[in-house]
Amino acid sequence: MRVHNCFGTGIYFNDMNSYLENVVKLFSPEVKSFIQHNPSIYEIRVRPEKKVFVVSAEGNFPCGPAISLHEFNRIFSILNGGSLYKHEDTLPYGFFTDSFGGRCGVVCELAGLSSEGRSVVKVNGLNLRVPRFIRGVSESLCDALLAEKAVQGTLIYAAPCTGKTTVIRDMARYFSEFPHRLRVCVIDERREFDSGDYRTDANIDILSGYSKKIGIEIAIRTLSAQLIICDEIGDFDDAKGICQLANSGVPLIATAHADTCEELFHKDAIRLMHDKKIFTWYAHLATCHWQGLCFDQLEKL
Repeated sequence: MRVHNCFGTGIYFNDMNSYLENVVKLFSPEVKSFIQHNPSIYEIRVRPEKKVFVVSAEGNFPCGPAISLHEFNRIFSILNGGSLYKHEDTLPYGFFTDSFGGRCGVVCELAGLSSEGRSVVKVNGLNLRVPRFIRGVSESLCDALLAEKAVQGTLIYAAPCTGKTTVIRDMARYFSEFPHRLRVCVIDERREFDSGDYRTDANIDILSGYSKKIGIEIAIRTLSAQLIICDEIGDFDDAKGICQLANSGVPLIATAHADTCEELFHKDAIRLMHDKKIFTWYAHLATCHWQGLCFDQLEKL
């Protein structure tokens, strides 16, 4: 089954969200003005002795004066809350949760690349990813998935920075709130979900910082989840953890990086999960920022 133009939400990057309102205060007046006049941005890249790069659907734009090393260190200190220690578990893996609740990518120099562990020697770059919670952005897709009366496993795939995480944030909201109120469990390995985004009557648990394997085991065995949601299936280890769901009766909604179905199924991890029948539906999120989010394919494969 293939569905074209499953839904389009219209333009939604049309105003400053609370994350951007906080972030702009870190920068020079020139950078602040650029961000305020271009709220469609989804990344801000900061490097010492370089200009700030602002990333939007229209491209990558340098703006403002070059950031001095002193200024870079000031920005990094604010974002990490003045403590590298509390982020030592994620920094070697290229990210941390910043002071404003977003996921910040880091360019690090590492030491101790052995079985004994890794430590960060120096941070050379930051990539602030702008989180967005948009109520209703997933509803047409969710309605399509419910056409057969029950939620089934669904893999959403698209190119990077297309809006996959934005969609599944809202899918968690859709299925955990009235009228469905499923027991939804989110495996939030990279700490990108905020329980404050959901209403007090949402039937949702967010397992923050757990690997997919451990998180899924907890969701099935101790939280009796009716629906599991996770972001960014990356490698074979992720897939093996997810395959615990085979024959469990608990559907999974997840995302993966791939711009075409052919590219998706070139990944060993995806083929493994397909063989285990983890997913019933495969949905492609199109790159059409000027129209808002748009699924151009929804298929059973």
